[in-house]
Amino acid sequence: MSLSMKASEGLPPDLSKQIELIDTALGGHLNMGPEKLQSFALGMSNKVSDVEENVDAFIRKARLPSPVGTFLISEKAFSSLKEDPLLQTALVLRVLRYVSPKPWGSLQAQGKRRMHRLDELVSRLQNPITRTTPPFAMGSEVLWKPVISRARKLKNLAESAPRPLDVIAWLACRQPPDAQTAHATADVDLTESLLGAFAARKSGSGPKHFESMYDCRFLIRMDLDALPEELISNLSAFKSRIILNCESTWFYPRVSLQTEDRMQLLHDEITPSSELSSQKRTTWKPKGQGTTAAVDWINITFIRTLK
Repeated sequence: MSLSMKASEGLPPDLSKQIELIDTALGGHLNMGPEKLQSFALGMSNKVSDVEENVDAFIRKARLPSPVGTFLISEKAFSSLKEDPLLQTALVLRVLRYVSPKPWGSLQAQGKRRMHRLDELVSRLQNPITRTTPPFAMGSEVLWKPVISRARKLKNLAESAPRPLDVIAWLACRQPPDAQTAHATADVDLTESLLGAFAARKSGSGPKHFESMYDCRFLIRMDLDALPEELISNLSAFKSRIILNCESTWFYPRVSLQTEDRMQLLHDEITPSSELSSQKRTTWKPKGQGTTAAVDWINITFIRTLK
């Protein structure tokens, strides 16, 4: 009797079937005995490490500059992995985890790791890009858009004919929210929380910074010791409010001051994650947004990494 059959004795039929399926997927390695099984597991672990190192190397070589929180790869570079489907899938999982607004590392941020869906996603990315290739989404709230990369600017392929030096590429970006997910980017009134944190700081019982997470991708940090006195006075007197909202191109957060008659932008400068510290937010400013606003007591950081 095989080890897998012994292990499944006395178990519910569904669980017994799962053990047999695992044994089949492992090529019958559950029957090798403890020592050989341990050796097999170590070999698999080393193989996974090798794949992850290869993904790291490929990203360093092939990734193109793009807006913070997005991932851009040329059609040619992705197609070069066609003979290594394991590496392709590992790369796609990395990108999903990096771009998705779902909780970091969760199954939801990785296409639920359903292999048939991941295989279908890889297959679509391998198809030649034409001017009629549509954007598409296949889970994790990540949108894949065919674009032209031209002199560090992105062009809509359907609206701009390619030029000789253009790079045809796939851009992975946050999918625009729909009715079911709109809450993730809805306006947030930070006034009461900020005042509470300020009071705690003044009493000596609170930290130096007030922090708030936005869209599971950005950390908003405010220096409580540097808040303008006039701001605190107006907030306390209900003359103004601190509102966290977002722009509608890349869904970057921004902090605004709301008064009775207007909404004043205070801060929309994004600090990239440490791996992209040389990339400037202003290089990729959405059209019509105007000049970047920044105050020294607010910091907005994109916190995802490609690891």
